[in-house]
Amino acid sequence: MLTWDKVLRHIKIMLGIPSGILEKTDEELKEFLIEMTIPFFSMYFPDDEITGIDTQDPNIAHPSKKGHFYLYDAEGLPIYGFKNVFFNASRAALGHPMVGPSSLEQMKGWALQVFKSATVFPYSNLHHTAKFIEPNIIRVVPGSYTGTIAIEYEREHPHDLSKIPGSMYRIFQDLCLADTKIMLGTLRTQFGDGRITTPFGEIPLNGDSLKNEGNEMRREIEEKLAQASLPPVVIDVG
Repeated sequence: MLTWDKVLRHIKIMLGIPSGILEKTDEELKEFLIEMTIPFFSMYFPDDEITGIDTQDPNIAHPSKKGHFYLYDAEGLPIYGFKNVFFNASRAALGHPMVGPSSLEQMKGWALQVFKSATVFPYSNLHHTAKFIEPNIIRVVPGSYTGTIAIEYEREHPHDLSKIPGSMYRIFQDLCLADTKIMLGTLRTQFGDGRITTPFGEIPLNGDSLKNEGNEMRREIEEKLAQASLPPVVIDVG
């Protein structure tokens, strides 16, 4: 699992300077990356989470809009949208078979029952739809629906980095490095002569070049993220 210790160590190694030269403590740098880097990364690769709501719970019902309910993330993270919504209405009431066929001979009758149920379902009172309204409201149509709803939604990544995909570790670390370069470069350009005096002598800060490096690195990473987040293209050659 990716940790902040690993991320901060990567940053310090790639900057090639002693940790004592950094203008920010580890905790300050971590807070900066939580505020700046995690939301940016999450726009391209959001975290998936599942929760359930009870539409009869007065604590989540909208005070004035029927069929509108508040959705709260357990960790208080921003919600980006829904992936799937599942209602507890059973298609069995419309003739959908409760179990699959147990033999080849039963397949024909089973398939016919499934087809009939699926055909009727969109026009029945069991058919419900849901829409996400920013920042955290679910609108259910029809508004008369009562019952539970299971929701698979996308959100900002947890701040402990526990859900960052393993295949994205290096890209995330490099994105943190890029943002750190931009931040440090911005701070260092505030020194008029571009140098700082230490007990070991004068050290050139190179604020402008560091900031430019960070911006260029961030642009390259953003292109990689945008490309990697595209859905796969399936070509039918049949």
